[in-house]
Amino acid sequence: MPRVHHQSNGDTASNPIQLKTSGGEGANAMEALLAELGREDSGMQRWLLDAAVSGLALTIDSGSAENRERAARAWDAIRPILSHHLLSEEETVLPWAERDDGFSPALASRIRDQHQKLRGIAERISSVAFASDSNARVAEAGRALRDFAVCLDDLIAGEQRELFPAVRRVLFRAAHKHTH
Repeated sequence: MPRVHHQSNGDTASNPIQLKTSGGEGANAMEALLAELGREDSGMQRWLLDAAVSGLALTIDSGSAENRERAARAWDAIRPILSHHLLSEEETVLPWAERDDGFSPALASRIRDQHQKLRGIAERISSVAFASDSNARVAEAGRALRDFAVCLDDLIAGEQRELFPAVRRVLFRAAHKHTH
């Protein structure tokens, strides 16, 4: 099994983790990346309820400064984690796992489709200034934030149920091949 080196410039909000292959400890680096992605999932989940509730509150009262501030705070907490997380999965985890014949192309495609859906909703939210835009635009962002929270919660559950175990099976097969 190729060695995998973990490289990051420390700016995890804007750069995905990059893994280079070159010799025997790839399983450890991929396990570490999966653990990091799991921690990121937990970090985002802490803000999901706030995002959903504040999004709903904005659809009811988009003129409330408190609702606007709560929504902005939730979005500002989720956005940088999400950016790094999606890039890490798309540019590192999925391509690495797809090299294994036993990894499901349908799962990879489904994950990428869910990522695209999240990005589309995120663009709608990011285009709004919660503090200063019109009530109508903020209410629309509130609906998008609510939808985003539901979609992200579904994605995290699916990754924990399907993606991460599938990647661990690839790791197991690779380790088994390496020892036999």
